[in-house]
Amino acid sequence: PDLSLPEYQQFRIHGISPKYVEALAEAGLTGLSVDELVELKIHGVSPKYVLALGEEGLSNLTADEIAKLRMFNVRPRFVREIRELGLDALSFEDLAELSVHNVRAGFVRELHELGFTDLSVEEIVELSIHNIAPGLIKEVRELGFDDLEIEEIVELGIPILGICRGLQVLNVALGGTLYSDIPSAVQGEIKQTPEFGAGAANEYISG
Repeated sequence: PDLSLPEYQQFRIHGISPKYVEALAEAGLTGLSVDELVELKIHGVSPKYVLALGEEGLSNLTADEIAKLRMFNVRPRFVREIRELGLDALSFEDLAELSVHNVRAGFVRELHELGFTDLSVEEIVELSIHNIAPGLIKEVRELGFDDLEIEEIVELGIPILGICRGLQVLNVALGGTLYSDIPSAVQGEIKQTPEFGAGAANEYISG
């Protein structure tokens, strides 16, 4: 396409070559804007990846959706395996949500073996968020709880320990808030006072 000098500089910075643009077009992505090309390149989207998604039935996605699938590490093989398990009407958002919450085809397959063959994406993700593995469901059933629904299994109250970022992920997943920069999000003075010996600090907010 005809490029302005700033656009040409963007192509050079991100390593976007005419060959890359042509290969994307051959894979079905035509008429892309400079911003779309940059987004695809930044997230490591290759023409091969676009073709592989198309082979799995994902041929009508936008450049932004393809970039997000790549960013969330949604692999074509994962799409195929999930669809073979009966989840064949998944949207782009569904696939991204499953991948973000580390749901693998093996996890869904084991749930099917336990009789959970008609779970929604939301229910599968909820089980993953609460660390409810198929093995745990087996243990609960061995204790005599054979007919529990997904909500009841999640509500068993089994403790989950989150350490560092794991605690942050659990907090957000369960409806909590997370401030990446406290001074810009909270009014008042933030003080640190050593109260537990040298090198230790107790943070608190006042004001």
